[in-house]
Amino acid sequence: KSATSPVATPFRYRATFAKGEQVKYLSHLDLTRTLPRAFRRAKIRLGYSQGFHPMPLIQYGPALGVGTVGENELIDFDSADSLDENTFVERINAVLPEGLRFNSIERLTVGAQSLIKEVNRAQYSVSVDASEIGAALQRNRAVRPELATAEDDELHRRLIRDFLARESCLIQRVRKDKRQTVDVRRYTRRLRYQSELRSLEIVTEVSPNGGVKPIEVLAAVYGLEAGEMLALSSRVRRMRLFAEPQSGSAAPSSQERTAARSSVQ
Repeated sequence: KSATSPVATPFRYRATFAKGEQVKYLSHLDLTRTLPRAFRRAKIRLGYSQGFHPMPLIQYGPALGVGTVGENELIDFDSADSLDENTFVERINAVLPEGLRFNSIERLTVGAQSLIKEVNRAQYSVSVDASEIGAALQRNRAVRPELATAEDDELHRRLIRDFLARESCLIQRVRKDKRQTVDVRRYTRRLRYQSELRSLEIVTEVSPNGGVKPIEVLAAVYGLEAGEMLALSSRVRRMRLFAEPQSGSAAPSSQERTAARSSVQ
C-alpha cells in the first residue's frame, strides 16, 4: 500500500519536535499540512480514518501561537510501522524544512491517554533583557515610590510576588471586535524569575475551558502597553507541554499561591 492509503494501525506513538526561529511564523493549520506530507516523503506509513475522505490519524498538542518558538512540541500518531527512535528521527528530519526537527519518539501503551486529555500545563521562557521590559520597569519605578530605588533583580521579584499574591487579575481580550474577559491569575500556575539566566519561567494551565497567553501574563505583571506586548510576543519560547496532577479547583488554591510565591528567586 502507498504511504497515503488507509492501513492497519497496530502502533500508536508520541513524538516531540522543535519549531524553531526559521518556521515560528508557520501557522498551526500550515503545520497540519506540512507534517503529513513529511511522513509521506519519509515513507513512514500513517494510520488513516475510515470513510470517503480518510484523514491521517495525527493528534496535535495545544496550538502554538504564531511567532512563538516551540522547543518540545507534541504529536500522537498511528502507524503500522514498528519504529525505533533513531531511524524515525533520521528519516523524518531528512525531509522537513529547516527549523522543524523531531527530537524523540516513544510507543504508547494500549489505553494510554490522548494528548488532549493528558496535557494540562505549558511552560514558557522569555528573556528579561528585552527593551520593552526595561521600559516597563522604569514606569513601575516612576509610579510606585517604594520601588523607586529597587535594583532590577529585586524589582522583577517584587512585581512577580505582587501578581502571584492576587486572587484574580482580569483583562479584556479583544479579537475581531469581540471582547472576552480573561482571569490571567487563574490560569497562571507558576511564575519564576531566573536571575542567572536573565529570564522568566511561566507555567500556564492548559484547559478546554480556556487559558491564558504568556504575553498576557507578562502584561499583567509588568503593566505592558499594547505595542510592547506585540513586540515581545515573538520572543517567547514554549519549552514543553506536560501533565500535572489537578488540585480539583479551577483557580489556584491558597497552597498553590503560597508555593508559587516561594518559587520566586
